[in-house]
Amino acid sequence: MVTLVAMWVTACAQFLIARRLGGDRLRARLRPYLGRMGDLLARRGVLAVAAGRLVPGPFSELSMAAGPTPLTLKAVAVGTALGCAPKAIAWSVFGASLAAP
Repeated sequence: MVTLVAMWVTACAQFLIARRLGGDRLRARLRPYLGRMGDLLARRGVLAVAAGRLVPGPFSELSMAAGPTPLTLKAVAVGTALGCAPKAIAWSVFGASLAAP
């Protein structure tokens, strides 16, 4: 549980930092380039974030890249919780197996 909470807090904090640093000007400049992807993120944000969290790869970069997109904090928070749960369980089981005699 601690692992999942740590992943969740980290992802939300990185998203908010990227959103704050990117600001409205960056979002306005990226809007034409996002096109249909921006629409998809706005409609299916939770699913997009959860799928991104399930894929092995960079965790922080996904959070930071999400900052200037139309994603909401709620979508990032819920998607991260859903997508990171399997990883958190796996890491917890692995860690517990190392501590067992």
